[in-house]
Amino acid sequence: MTYVATVSVIGYSGARPVLMDVEPGAYDIDPAKSEAAVTVRTKPIVPVHPHGRCGDMDPIPEIAGRYGVLVIQVAAQVHGAEYRKSGTKC
Repeated sequence: MTYVATVSVIGYSGARPVLMDVEPGAYDIDPAKSEAAVTVRTKPIVPVHPHGRCGDMDPIPEIAGRYGVLVIQVAAQVHGAEYRKSGTKC
């Protein structure tokens, strides 16, 4: 689940986007699968938060830190959301 602009800007920069499955019910990056996708060529991890829903972001910065990569969140559609408010994901 992403938008063409997210993938396009990666391609325009000369990098190759690597897409992965989303976490069921969250429609965002699956933390369990994101670490397996990181390689020595990985630059940022880019979670996209669609439809006002935040994915499970707690593990993503930890994974990025272990590999020395950035996290760039795309939050164009998540306005008004609050992370983990009242025990929910958003």
